[in-house]
Amino acid sequence: VVGMSNYNEKCWLFIFRERFIFKRPTFVLVFCMFLFLAAIGDIDDVVNVLDIGYGLMAYPNMLAVLIASTLVTKEIRDKL
Repeated sequence: VVGMSNYNEKCWLFIFRERFIFKRPTFVLVFCMFLFLAAIGDIDDVVNVLDIGYGLMAYPNMLAVLIASTLVTKEIRDKL
């Protein structure tokens, strides 16, 4: 939990850049709220929410890989 908190905080601050209300205290409040809900929630619901979160992170990565693949292929062909 501590490791994920640190990683998530770094991502939060990178995405929102401490603009508006999206500063560190807001992250701590949101993280603690979700941690509490996960502690009292049904394990199946918690796992489903985690799976949705990981899925939402996977789509931008897949898109970036597809976009970068053409550039990487071009660079490899130029080097050969």
